[in-house]
Amino acid sequence: MSDAALADEIRDWQRILAQIPADRIEECELHAIRSRVVKALLQPQELIAAWHVIRDEERNSRPSPLIVGDGEQCWYCEGSGWQTLARKVPDSFGENTFVRPCACSAAPLEIRKLEPLGEPEWQKRKHSVIWERAE
Repeated sequence: MSDAALADEIRDWQRILAQIPADRIEECELHAIRSRVVKALLQPQELIAAWHVIRDEERNSRPSPLIVGDGEQCWYCEGSGWQTLARKVPDSFGENTFVRPCACSAAPLEIRKLEPLGEPEWQKRKHSVIWERAE
């Protein structure tokens, strides 16, 4: 393999692994290896697919995040009662952020939404409380 091809391969793996939390990469690798049929080198898309499965299983198994009890936080707003949203501004390099009431019990009752903004249309930024449109 040439140096340029190797550099491209490393760059691809870095981009893909950046989507997975660092402390969960080994778990994704084990999940991908257990669920594969072909005995070949592990491919980056297999790790991403494993991460999506693990993440979705966790989200589906957690109790309703909208009823916030003692010591618990809503997953959508992290207990603030407000979802922070980001929208890209056309023809510029910036974005606008704004807030909207969440649907959880931490949001004021009179302006509480019926449902929080969530996947698949909106996704939470990595290590952030800001939601942005999924592409």
